Amino acid sequence: MTVTTTLVAAGLEPTHFRAIDNPSEEELPDSNWGIYDGFWPEEKWDALTDREGPQEAADTDISQFWAAGPVSLAAGDSVRFVLVLSAGQGVDQAAANVLVAAQLAEQVLAEQVWGPPELPFQVGLPAPNPWNERVRIPVFGNPLVPWHLLVYDLRGRLVYRSGPTLQGAEGLLTWDGCDQRGAGVASGLYLLRLGQGDHVVTRKSVLVR
Repeated sequence: MTVTTTLVAAGLEPTHFRAIDNPSEEELPDSNWGIYDGFWPEEKWDALTDREGPQEAADTDISQFWAAGPVSLAAGDSVRFVLVLSAGQGVDQAAANVLVAAQLAEQVLAEQVWGPPELPFQVGLPAPNPWNERVRIPVFGNPLVPWHLLVYDLRGRLVYRSGPTLQGAEGLLTWDGCDQRGAGVASGLYLLRLGQGDHVVTRKSVLVR
């Protein structure tokens, strides 16, 4: 599992990122200090203000430091920022997920209201259709919310229910034509009910043995 972060500002406030190699024994002013000996005031100030600090750290025990500013505030003013924390199976997926999360953060800031943004949610058509080995349904949505797949026959009986599945921003949900016990079901038309959070879509699929 790879974890990624970013900081999204509401305006043009500068942001500062510092990658910290925690075990490092370097001292200021070299700017490659670690924090095993404590996070001293001089180091905090260096991380807050130094735009030329390290952007990468060794593949050991690391920390990520984000800051924003300086900003000028009059009485009653406020400035908003969103700290984004995302993850994925590997660097590529984590990088893709944090970009989607950053876009959602920008939407929250643009609306000037603290509330859940409208999340992306799309479900493609089952393929192949008809099929006899495995059907695949492309999905696109919030990478932080699990998907569910329920399969019904034409009598409305539940044939199969998947466990919660994280797909990343874009992925595939599949069904191999087996019921909950792992036994193959008969040929016929089946209804695939796909959901993420409060969003649900139903697709038709024809299984041919």
